[in-house]
Amino acid sequence: MFNALVNFISFLTLALISKTFVPCLFFMIGFFAIRGLSGGFHASSPLKCYLLSTISQVLFILIYNVIPSSIYLTLFSVVTTTIIIALFVFAPVDHKNKPFYGTEYVRFKKRSRIYALIIPFVMLPSFFMQPVQTMAFSYLFGSFVATFAMVVAKIIRIKETRNKAS
Repeated sequence: MFNALVNFISFLTLALISKTFVPCLFFMIGFFAIRGLSGGFHASSPLKCYLLSTISQVLFILIYNVIPSSIYLTLFSVVTTTIIIALFVFAPVDHKNKPFYGTEYVRFKKRSRIYALIIPFVMLPSFFMQPVQTMAFSYLFGSFVATFAMVVAKIIRIKETRNKAS
């Protein structure tokens, strides 16, 4: 609980200092939407988790401030396609600290795929509406970071399985 509080305070501080509270909020919502459905990478210590979370947020803030909104639609296409493929191929990923029980794997797999198919239909219209375009970009970027973490976790899981077998 203490780690979650520290992460939240850091998140809030970075968002307020960078004047990107709303985009950071949508970034985190996108991140946790994918993370909750598909699992992902777990750092080996609370400190590493904190550092990775903070680095992800700082990276988002930098990209958010650098990328012109004129290329959001192009990024939408590339990022959405990447998310869809990754969710269909790799999701869900369990972890030794959070294994799947019973029918959870099948349930999470189905939910991940449904979510992957819904993303383009919900997000695409947002990229044509100027007021919500930046929120959609932020949400999608958070989803992309979580998807990347899921793929990394899957690769680590495959390596662990191979090492145990040999």
